[in-house]
Amino acid sequence: MAGDGPDADEFVDSEPYDLTLALRNSFVLNPGETRTYTTTTIFGSGAPEEFTPPSSGFVIDNYIAGATVFFDANQNGILDENEPNTTTDDSGAYELNIPNSFDTNNNGLFDIEEGLIIAFGGTDTATGLPLETPVTALADANVITLLTSLVADLVNQGLSVEQANNQVTTALSIPTDIEILTLDPIVAINNNQPGGVETFAAMVKTQNLITQTAALLAGATNSSISEITDEVVAAITSEIQSSGSLNLTNTQQLETIIEAAAILTNADVSEIKDEVALVIAEANQRIDNIVANSSTDSLEQEFANVQKVSLDKTTSDLQQAGAGNKSIEDVVAENTGLALDDLIAGTGTPSEPNPIFTENVNGTTVEAIDLTGFATDKVTVDYTISREADFNNQVYFYKVDDITGSVGGVAVGESGYLQAALNNLISPVFSTSDDNTESGSVQIDAGSIVVPLIIADGDLTQALNGTAEVYFSYLGANTNNDNFDHIKLLDSNTFGFEDLPNGGDKDFNDIVIKIDSIV
Repeated sequence: MAGDGPDADEFVDSEPYDLTLALRNSFVLNPGETRTYTTTTIFGSGAPEEFTPPSSGFVIDNYIAGATVFFDANQNGILDENEPNTTTDDSGAYELNIPNSFDTNNNGLFDIEEGLIIAFGGTDTATGLPLETPVTALADANVITLLTSLVADLVNQGLSVEQANNQVTTALSIPTDIEILTLDPIVAINNNQPGGVETFAAMVKTQNLITQTAALLAGATNSSISEITDEVVAAITSEIQSSGSLNLTNTQQLETIIEAAAILTNADVSEIKDEVALVIAEANQRIDNIVANSSTDSLEQEFANVQKVSLDKTTSDLQQAGAGNKSIEDVVAENTGLALDDLIAGTGTPSEPNPIFTENVNGTTVEAIDLTGFATDKVTVDYTISREADFNNQVYFYKVDDITGSVGGVAVGESGYLQAALNNLISPVFSTSDDNTESGSVQIDAGSIVVPLIIADGDLTQALNGTAEVYFSYLGANTNNDNFDHIKLLDSNTFGFEDLPNGGDKDFNDIVIKIDSIV
């Protein structure tokens, strides 16, 4: 029958067809043939629809496990309710079924005008770090990386796929016969394929540039990380088109990209852009040094060792510099030269991943603590809290069903969310007096994901009766609907809070909570 193939025994032929595809499994359709299936997404089951063969592949910086992959039909960068989606498995693989209804011109293809594939969230399997920036690809791509983001952006500007691919490969000194949308560079290296090393190195350096620049601008603006990433990608493709070549260790070119992205995001980083370019260039130079001096067998691990620093501490430091919370002189001193080498050398021994993380949820950066990996029922949290605010603020952490923010089935933005969150508080109150810093220790329940909220100049009673504003990591939950992100992760273990409507002075030091340890 038409469904005959290597995994044809994985499903039962019935009318209409109800099928749940396992990741990495496949089925075969005759040319031009479609089948009707009922799909289930994170938003529930849909009506039976016709599908072409699924879009499948891998999300890669190194392989990204647990990433959300979706078809962005309206290209707003947000997973909307009607858009098909899936999640990558532990090896970064995904299969995404896109209904034929999204093929609006009925040509049997998903053209760029009809949508793009976007992946966000998840964890890099080599570094243990979260994927901080969304990645984009055309619908027929076999890999989703920040190199495919560059190709997709150029195609969106009117270039053909071939032209876009040639511009990216030429600019980044990748062999021009490499197809960015199909090559898995890690597999290519393992199989000694030409172009694998060049592609992997370019991908890692591009990831460093985009993630670090996006963090800098996130500190300097209130734009979402998704919006900022789009503008950084646009700044890079603009430089590719104007210069023809792109040296990701050249500080002058990096300064040009940083400045262009800052203009696009209305951020003012002009006074520190030269130093930021130096920091980014040094991390990328370490990648070039590895390529020049190491065997291909060790590239994956050695690249990961650099990125454990460049995408964690360095990225966090740049965000603080953008926000004005850390001097650029300290950032340079700690993330260049011998100091950078020492940091990279210290990553060789695997360590437990930091339970504090950020996740892009529908275009908003959510700050959270994952307590699901602890073997005990309770954990001890040592913390330091400081305050520079007139308001007597209170901070709490509460349990969520998952990182989307639902609490007991009540979604963010739904009636009753405030009550549901306050009913699921997992921590005692965090508070202190003005211009004061103090340390403490609390025990809280383990076994769930917890996120912070701040009650501005009030307490729980006032929050419930509506006389005090409550601000969440999820913008749609803020009680005053100001759509401002009042909570930021200032460092890998430090939460900053802003207590005034619409962000006030945006210094995020009204309350600062540093998590010193969780055991």
